[in-house]
Amino acid sequence: ERERERERERESERNGTATVGESRAVSSRGLIVVDGPNVAMKHGKSSFSAAGIRICVDYWLSRGYRVVTFLPQHYVMNKPQPGRSSLAEYMPKVDAPDIIKNLMERDLLFLTPPQVFSNKLARALLKFRGR
Repeated sequence: ERERERERERESERNGTATVGESRAVSSRGLIVVDGPNVAMKHGKSSFSAAGIRICVDYWLSRGYRVVTFLPQHYVMNKPQPGRSSLAEYMPKVDAPDIIKNLMERDLLFLTPPQVFSNKLARALLKFRGR
């Protein structure tokens, strides 16, 4: 029975289909901090790809790591800037808000205001220390 469980885990890792519920219990492997914008842009080949963030997070979770992702909130919501006239300036940059929302609900992704990034990062990392 235990061997079948291990084989199923290995198969999930090979296929990239492991989910949080299937991932190994919290281990001493450590914490992976994901730079959301860079991962998304690299996966999307210069355009934002929320799927790239999800793939990265699931990859590390399936290997037993704890994961936290940071994404500046301006990628999800923009406020009009004085003197800006382009509609593109106000449009969110995220291509799949449902993926971002799901990661946030699972406490795997945190939106960070640009000016307080370091404070938000510190609080989130402290939260994960206890896990």
